[in-house]
This record gives sequence, structure tokens and C-alpha cells, in this order.
Amino acid sequence: MNSSVRTRAAVVGNPIAHSLSPQLHTAGWNAVNFTKIELPAAGLASFLQECDDSWAGIAVTMPLKYEAVKAADIVDGLAKAVGSANTIVFQPTGANSRLCVAFNTDVAGIVNAIRESTETVRFQRGVILGSGATASSALAAMVELGVADITVCARRAGGPNTVFAAAHRLHLDLQYLPLESIQCAQRIAESDLVISTLPAHIADPIARQLKKLSFADSAENASGTAPLAGKVLLDVIYDPSPTELMSAWESAHGTVAPGWLMLLHQAIDQARLFTGKMPDVSAMRSALRKALAERDAFRWKN
Repeated sequence: MNSSVRTRAAVVGNPIAHSLSPQLHTAGWNAVNFTKIELPAAGLASFLQECDDSWAGIAVTMPLKYEAVKAADIVDGLAKAVGSANTIVFQPTGANSRLCVAFNTDVAGIVNAIRESTETVRFQRGVILGSGATASSALAAMVELGVADITVCARRAGGPNTVFAAAHRLHLDLQYLPLESIQCAQRIAESDLVISTLPAHIADPIARQLKKLSFADSAENASGTAPLAGKVLLDVIYDPSPTELMSAWESAHGTVAPGWLMLLHQAIDQARLFTGKMPDVSAMRSALRKALAERDAFRWKN
């Protein structure tokens, strides 16, 4: 197996057209053939078997992050604890053999996006919106950031592939509140760190509830300070335009860590795992900004 020609990679998932991984990785480590491949939920294992020696690895998005843990030969400890993986590396083990090793770089992506966006180094109370694979990564990220009191606001409170299963593996106690309940909005307003893993527009009702609570539509509260000053929101959606939740948060002087920063930082770790070297982070950041600007321009044009 000749590692010098391992310059192919792909991002797999369903749907996959929206992914910006090819732009990031092509800029970061000169991948000569980084493609997007749409796969069914159970199609990852067979796809991995078909990849030849030219492949460095696979970036994995939904709904295959759970499947990645099952399909890999070896699962990194963090990915195993979280229960999902977004990265598979082809690790040569001999002249004609290799292993598929699964990693989770979403956790590092979340942590580093938050750290880049705020000077706050530790948080006391946190809220996670959503309960799926990214929510599980958000849970591990909150633990790394020192959050001791964590609440999950979601539509469902159980199931094998949820943040609650991840909490069990991590030996953590979580509080649960139904999504869109007034109690959820109140807990968000009281928290130091909020991570939304919800699809586009699902959090819009929560944003409106925050405004009704007067946390988002007034410049100052009764104490004379900005109501969300020093508090951080990460919304994993990386659309160029802010979500309604992000806009509500910023209007109350809270700090927003944009989803594109998470995308960037998780890809940096992916590229390092694919190549064994630190990628060109500046080039990746520039490529991502350009891709987002082009997407925004296309949307307004059409």
C-alpha cells in the first residue's frame, strides 16, 4: 500500500448536495479528488470495502454517523462514548492490508468554535437543543468546557441513538424539557451556553418565545445590563444568513458562535487525521468564506 498516493476522499451522507467539505479539504491539504457521495443509511459498510488504496478517508454526515461506528474496524474512544463518528480514516497495517478507524471531530469542532468566539473559558449551566448525533457531540463538548448543569430540550426524551444514550455512556445526569415549551425558553435565557443542533427553522418558535420573555427585544433589563451579555449561543446551521434564534440572541447582546466555525474546526481535525499533518488552516478558512458568500449570492439572485 503506497501512502504517497492516498489523495482521494469523500463526504458521504443523504442528502449531500449542500456539503462544503470538498472546498475545505481541497484547500487544506490539496486533495486531488474530494467528492460528494450520496449513500443510503445502511450503505456505508459496503462502500468502505469498495475503496481502493488511493483513499485517505471519508467524512461522514447524517444519517450515517451512527452507521460509521458500526462499519469501522476500530472506533476511537470519544466516538464510542458519544455513539457517533463523522470521520473514517483508512489506516495501512501492512503491504496489502488496512483498517477503517472511526473518529469524532464534531466535539473538537464545537469546542474550538466556542473558544474562538468568546473569552469565557468555563460555563456553569448549558442547554442543548435537539437529541440526535450532533446533540451527543454537543454534550461531550459541554463536558470539556466545564458545564456542570446540562438541560436537553427536544421533542423526544429516549431512544438508542440519542443524547440520552450518550449521557448514560458518559455517566452524566441530564435534565429534560419539551422543545418549544415556555420552560425551555426560560432555561435558555438563564443559561451560560446554548448549543442548537436543530434543523433550519425548528428553533424559530423558541426565538419568538425568548422575545416574549423580553430577553431579546430590549436593550437592557431591570438591573441595567444587557440581558444575554456574556452568554454564548452556537447554532450548528452554517447558512450564510443568521437563524431567527441567532438574531434574537444577538439583539439581546449575547455572543453568537456561528455554525460555519464548527464546520471549519471539525474539518481541520479531519484533515489532520487523513494526512497526519496540520492542514493549511488559513486556506481552509478562506475557501469556506468564499463558498458561503457564493451560496448567499446565488440565493439572492434566484
